[in-house]
Amino acid sequence: MEQTKTDKSMKRRVIAWTIASLAVLTVLLVEVTLTPLARRGNGTRFLSTGMWYNLAWVGSMYVIPVSLYILGIKSMRYVLAGVVGFWMIPVPVICIIGAGAWYWYLVREEVFYVSLLIMSILSLCALAVNVGWFIACFGKKRN
Repeated sequence: MEQTKTDKSMKRRVIAWTIASLAVLTVLLVEVTLTPLARRGNGTRFLSTGMWYNLAWVGSMYVIPVSLYILGIKSMRYVLAGVVGFWMIPVPVICIIGAGAWYWYLVREEVFYVSLLIMSILSLCALAVNVGWFIACFGKKRN
């Protein structure tokens, strides 16, 4: 069965937005390990095995369905929607925690942690990219 031009365009769009979503989420996970919050309790620290485990887990959740989608299983788009939706849930929480911790450290300890501010900004970027994923992949089809 031959793909139409619209199907190929949709496939490219889904793949591109999925890669963008994975990239932003990966950068966010690495950034979280660079914040002072990672030093508290049992937080995942930068370059620790926990960080690599988290990155591998998130990566596999994206790579496996997108690989099957590339191979032509169109229903994987809905699985990808579940993955993207699942990872949208903690992003606003991470943003609020980052902004709150940034403000707390600024007021209480008079220390300006750029990493916490970057974490909040990256969270907003991840949220925007994931919302864009849904719009691009399930919005009105262009003719």
